[in-house]
Amino acid sequence: MVAVFRALDAREVSESTMPLLRQLRHPLWSPQAPKGFGDKTQDWADPDALLNRAELARTIARRLRGQRVDPRALVDVVDVPSGDPLHKLLADKTIAADERMALLLAGPAFQWR
Repeated sequence: MVAVFRALDAREVSESTMPLLRQLRHPLWSPQAPKGFGDKTQDWADPDALLNRAELARTIARRLRGQRVDPRALVDVVDVPSGDPLHKLLADKTIAADERMALLLAGPAFQWR
């Protein structure tokens, strides 16, 4: 969520953010372990968590529809290498812009940031 807020230059968050973080099993200031939230795939990449993140990305992308945000502009925020196939996917105009945005936000580049 923080990477998305930064990329979109969000100045405020809605009241729904905290429940969303709890649903993603990352409640604010409440990691399960004293050392913080885990950064290994097994700590966050179970099917339920991945589905929740994908649905959240689609919801955010749909809400951005009217703002005409180009997903290619956001890829620089997460330092995706120039040869990464994500660049080609984001430039593919046969895929709706909001779907390309959702793929970017739900992808590893944003999830690991």
